[in-house]
Amino acid sequence: MSSASLRRLGSVVHDLSWALRHAEPPTEGYDQLPPTEFQIMRFLDRHPESSVGEVARGLGLQQSNASTAVRGLIDRGLVDKRPDDDDRRVVRLTTTPLSAGRRAPVEASWGDTLERALAELGDDDAAAVRRAIAPLERLVAALD
Repeated sequence: MSSASLRRLGSVVHDLSWALRHAEPPTEGYDQLPPTEFQIMRFLDRHPESSVGEVARGLGLQQSNASTAVRGLIDRGLVDKRPDDDDRRVVRLTTTPLSAGRRAPVEASWGDTLERALAELGDDDAAAVRRAIAPLERLVAALD
């Protein structure tokens, strides 16, 4: 794939992410989490028992910003912390069951938004997008 095609792919994925993030909230009166906090929960689901430093590095955040966001998640009961078994100065983080319940309506809203958009595409394009899901998941994993 040419570098121009890869730039185009990056731009399309970025624009799609922006459109999903700014789609209608899942329900009236839903208290939306800041995007950084939401992404930290998703990161911790893929990388349980991460430290704040690992979260910061994994998401490209400043450690102080990651610490602030993690503190907000802990205060909301969405993330648990515990001391590391080998180094008590390090805190290990995991999501709580409440986290999945908090993410579910947002992710369902993304699905609804995509379903409406796919309905506007031709059958071949909609099928191609659906076939791209697994390769895109593998691409995310390779970048993670």
